[in-house]
Amino acid sequence: MHLDRLDRFNDDLITILKYPGKTNEQFTKLMLNVTLMSSHFAPDMLTRRFSVLDPLCGRGTTLNQALMYGFDVYGTDIDKRDIETYAVFIQRWLKDKRLKHQADFGPVRRNRQVVACRLRVSFAAAKEEYKAGPAARKPFDAP
Repeated sequence: MHLDRLDRFNDDLITILKYPGKTNEQFTKLMLNVTLMSSHFAPDMLTRRFSVLDPLCGRGTTLNQALMYGFDVYGTDIDKRDIETYAVFIQRWLKDKRLKHQADFGPVRRNRQVVACRLRVSFAAAKEEYKAGPAARKPFDAP
């Protein structure tokens, strides 16, 4: 029996960033898989578009693994430098891979004070998929 990998992109999305304290990529993948397979939604894993929230996303190891699976990702972190580093990395990675994308990184203001920064990125594995919009994207369409 032949099983296809679920990853949609090259593993450099996860492995290229190296820094002290980085979460192990294999452990991250294991935890994401265990969480999915132990959930009520496991039977739908090939047909449903999942969302992953990482409340301590740091420089994005979990976010990137979820992106590899075609999931929507959301992350927060208190360390502004980690978010800035991730913003630079993901935008550079998308350009290097020549993936159609849109990225917006900037401050979030409340009462004229900067209270956070926000990174919004939209991309797809193929130009046609990007043009079709997020609603038309399926989790495991071949890139």
